Amino acid sequence: KVAPTGATRAPAAAPVAVAKKPSKKFAYDVFLSHKQATGGDAVAILQKEFASKNLRCWFDRTTRHINVDAMLEGVRDSAVFLLFLSKGVFSSQYVMLELQEAIENGKPIILVHDPDEGANGCSLSELINADRPQFADDLFSRYTSHPFRRKEYELKALVTELVQCIRELSG
Repeated sequence: KVAPTGATRAPAAAPVAVAKKPSKKFAYDVFLSHKQATGGDAVAILQKEFASKNLRCWFDRTTRHINVDAMLEGVRDSAVFLLFLSKGVFSSQYVMLELQEAIENGKPIILVHDPDEGANGCSLSELINADRPQFADDLFSRYTSHPFRRKEYELKALVTELVQCIRELSG
């Protein structure tokens, strides 16, 4: 798992998601998976932006039942799975359970990484080279990761791109 020096994105040829569009209606447009300690604040920003665009999000801070069964049901009840990559995300038991459920259920996956090391992010190169479960070994060869941005005009562009991807993938 060696990434080129200074890499900021997975190979350009990698699709955003390779799973087929869902053919049924789901309770949620997108499941927001993240490590709470390092990605929670950034994902809260995304959830707020998505809600303003009328996307239905499964987000742990806004759901009533937080337990393993509810999380896995949320993954199954979502059209798209968004994995927010931040420091230590691959060591989170809950995030890995959610990701495995998404993979096993053929969910389209969108990756977003936080490159701001000062805000609990880490370089994409560090994420690509991180130890992770075997089921997630090909994550970066299958999907392109979108860098999270905090500046308002950059965040607006990212949200526009992600909303388009989610709507396209959720049918």
